[in-house]
Amino acid sequence: MTASDFTRGIRENAGQVAHQLIQVMLVGFAIGMTRTVVPALAEREFGLERGSFLLLASFVVAFGAVKAVMNFVAGRWSERIGRKRVLFWGWVAALPIPVMIWHAPDWNWIVAATVLLGVNQGLCWSMTRTAKLDITKAEERGLTMGLNEFSGYVGVAIAGILTAYAAEALVGGRPTRIFRRTGGRFQRDTLRQRPTDPAGRVNRPARIP
Repeated sequence: MTASDFTRGIRENAGQVAHQLIQVMLVGFAIGMTRTVVPALAEREFGLERGSFLLLASFVVAFGAVKAVMNFVAGRWSERIGRKRVLFWGWVAALPIPVMIWHAPDWNWIVAATVLLGVNQGLCWSMTRTAKLDITKAEERGLTMGLNEFSGYVGVAIAGILTAYAAEALVGGRPTRIFRRTGGRFQRDTLRQRPTDPAGRVNRPARIP
């Protein structure tokens, strides 16, 4: 089939349009998961205060800057290697994100995962939008853009809700470490509150006969 024989339109290419909408929804899943889990980890695991500059910088600078760069180069890459390969490499970049967040030993790993999230959204979100515009009519481009954004942000919302419940059930996503830290803090607070005599010995309550 040549380019002149191809019929453009959302209805005429409903299967391909639906496939692209599912892909952008999956990108939204990755964003919603990360935005829900990372702030909780920042406070519980790494001691960052809510709204701290480091937390904001990791999201805004790492994610936003990388996403902007990927949006800029995605079009050029698609002309060289094709849209399908750009989508493929965008999803390859997203694969390590959950593992990196789960096993992150320090905040740098979280920032690195955020960078990969920016690569994923910059390549996949943008490329699915461009691919749909290629197969739809000129008068349908506004609707195509709206469907693309709607699908993506529905994915963000759904993943955010589900991840919040899952994170609560798993006590922040990494239960062993949190239980250990919570137990250590409880022991320190308990010992600190127990009175001592001048010799430094802990006063134990007298037994009632």
